Amino acid sequence: MLFRSYDFQGTTYHDAIITQPVNASSAAVKGLEVQVVKDKLDFLPGPLANLGVSLNGTWLDGHFNFIMGDGSTRRIGALFNQPDHIYNASIYYSDGPANLRLAWNRIGASPVSVDSQVGWRDIWADERDQIDLQGSYYIKPWLQLTAQVQNLTKSSFAAHLGPNRELLQTSYPVGRTIWRSEEHTSELQSRLHLVC
Repeated sequence: MLFRSYDFQGTTYHDAIITQPVNASSAAVKGLEVQVVKDKLDFLPGPLANLGVSLNGTWLDGHFNFIMGDGSTRRIGALFNQPDHIYNASIYYSDGPANLRLAWNRIGASPVSVDSQVGWRDIWADERDQIDLQGSYYIKPWLQLTAQVQNLTKSSFAAHLGPNRELLQTSYPVGRTIWRSEEHTSELQSRLHLVC
């Protein structure tokens, strides 16, 4: 909004442009999620029959109309922090007291910041993969030990901007997180959390 003369806290500004953050003027999203789970691959021989798989895919088509500093509207091709796809795949083993799960997750790129002056300064988080591992074992019927490693491969986070998202805006490592827990069937429970 352009003011020829604008007073703010006792000071007069001439030909001032005043901007303020506003929500999007409109937004929409539609999508599809598909999941396939097979708890036991019982067609496999012997102990391999205790393997299971889980596959999940989500596809989203979203957008919002962003009001620019000059009052015009620009369409952004996704919702904030909402990727256009998310994939998950797990393979797990369960046999008596022992459980083991290996999981892979891919999250697509998504906008994290939109610039009100020029579109090339919009910031998008990059697509990212993560692998997690979890194992548990019942020592006694009332005592289960669990260990979990999140982000096993230390997949980092990055965000880009630019006409073709070729300019690095930020990048930082995301460490591996290790959890260990003892779970009792009674009310007592102890947990240990380590970050590597």
